[in-house]
Amino acid sequence: MPDLPRLLLLPALLIAGIWFRSQNMMACLILTVLLGVGLVSSVLRRRLAADPSAAQVASPRMTFFDMGCMGLVAAVVFVPIILVADRPWNAPWWPGRHEASQLPDPCAAGAAAAVRLTPAGIAERKDGNGGYGPGSSCVWRDDENGGTLWLEYVRGEWEGSFGGSATAKARKQHALNLRGAEGRTSRTITLDGLDGVSDEALRVWQPGGDVTVLARRANVTVKVWYLPPPSTGQDPTRVDSSSFPAAEQAAREALASIKVD
Repeated sequence: MPDLPRLLLLPALLIAGIWFRSQNMMACLILTVLLGVGLVSSVLRRRLAADPSAAQVASPRMTFFDMGCMGLVAAVVFVPIILVADRPWNAPWWPGRHEASQLPDPCAAGAAAAVRLTPAGIAERKDGNGGYGPGSSCVWRDDENGGTLWLEYVRGEWEGSFGGSATAKARKQHALNLRGAEGRTSRTITLDGLDGVSDEALRVWQPGGDVTVLARRANVTVKVWYLPPPSTGQDPTRVDSSSFPAAEQAAREALASIKVD
């Protein structure tokens, strides 16, 4: 293969490695080494082609020196590019970054709240994508007494190349959850009572109706939706006075189940 196409192929592989989501830094480093080897071999072949006698009189020490210099140049040029593109400081393994590597079982995390709020409900779990990362939810529908409890986790993931941190993804998911929970007649308030187990928390509710607690801990978002039993003829204020603390306690228990590494 001619030198020029080979040299063009190696940078193309480097770019592909940067965008290869599941490998990220490791693929970039491997392709950087390949690029350096390709450059060194091309330079040495050109020298030997220009002066065939150099193959017999050239000092092996000189050849290794040349290879070392070319490798150093390749590292100086391409490693900073890789670092900026891959942003390893956003990775979960970076020192000082504390994020969850997996989600709790939502049915187990919400079991205690379900016993209190939907005693006749049967847990139904569902796994999928929450918008900005993998999600898992569990719902309890109490057809006997009325009332429904729904708990959802979504874990933000680090995307590596040109992407933000896993916590940044969770912040976007938290904002998405808020937009989905708010309605024309709903009310929203920031919760201070969840301090210590959450980084941010909100309550969205319909007066006398359903209550949603939205919270985030590190790179995991929590959504608790509680629809109390029918309360025809009751004062909405009295309904809210019991459903608010119930939903918030369920959120606390769900947040406490998140394991941050």
